[in-house]
Amino acid sequence: RTVRAHFFCVHLAASFIAIFTGQPGPWGVYSDTIKTRFDLTQSQLDTVASANAYINIAMLSIVPGLIYDRISQRCGDRIAAVVILGTTGSFIAIGTVCFWATVQGKIPVFFADTLGGVTGQLTFFNGVLAWGGEFCTAAVIPIVIKNFPAHRGIAVASAKSLNGVGSAG
Repeated sequence: RTVRAHFFCVHLAASFIAIFTGQPGPWGVYSDTIKTRFDLTQSQLDTVASANAYINIAMLSIVPGLIYDRISQRCGDRIAAVVILGTTGSFIAIGTVCFWATVQGKIPVFFADTLGGVTGQLTFFNGVLAWGGEFCTAAVIPIVIKNFPAHRGIAVASAKSLNGVGSAG
């Protein structure tokens, strides 16, 4: 019974962590503000919003998995999860603050036109935030799988289905 309670707590924690990854905040609420402030076309706005897809296409989601594997082999799963989640927080914080600061005009648009100008800068910062979400997944999924070996499918599905739900609020 204690083991089942432990597994349930681990799954609950992993699911809770997954809630806060994904697209930052309710994109639909502030996308019109970004579009108006920078005079972006809908296509440019879609490019900014698609940063997570760019991270996956560039295979950058492999990096968190490799880091997790390396640390977990040397120090164990719990230490690897702590390191990865710490990295997650760093990327999400940096991406969010820089994205917000660009939109608010606190930092100037420093990307040259050849790099996409404001669209490139916002996409880059949104990509940094999205990469933080990939680090979070690299910590959550292996732990859920390890704790529920007989029910991997449902454990992973329930944890992943909550990915980004926090942005809906």
